[in-house]
Amino acid sequence: MFIMIACWQQTKVQDSVEDRLAETYKEAAVSITITTLTDVLAFYIGIMTPFRSVQSFCLYTGTTVLFCYLFNITFFGAVLALNGKMVILAFAITMHKSQSQSFHRVVLYQ
Repeated sequence: MFIMIACWQQTKVQDSVEDRLAETYKEAAVSITITTLTDVLAFYIGIMTPFRSVQSFCLYTGTTVLFCYLFNITFFGAVLALNGKMVILAFAITMHKSQSQSFHRVVLYQ
């Protein structure tokens, strides 16, 4: 999640949301995928231990890491896209307000 946010913040704000999200995934997806695969593999290998408590821990933790990966790739990307659209909308509203206020100031001072 932090890697995706860092990559999102490094994109150009002037680009479209789709381009920014594509750039974010291009930069972050490889490192997130490799890290997740190694972590899940390590935890699933831990299932072969003779200790029942360690087996349970490794099974649940490996599955949790896998679900976190799926969450980051699907849902969190959608949240980033919605955030990007919200920023564009907030910028447009702010610019509209500042332009209308400057118009009123010009009218009042004339």
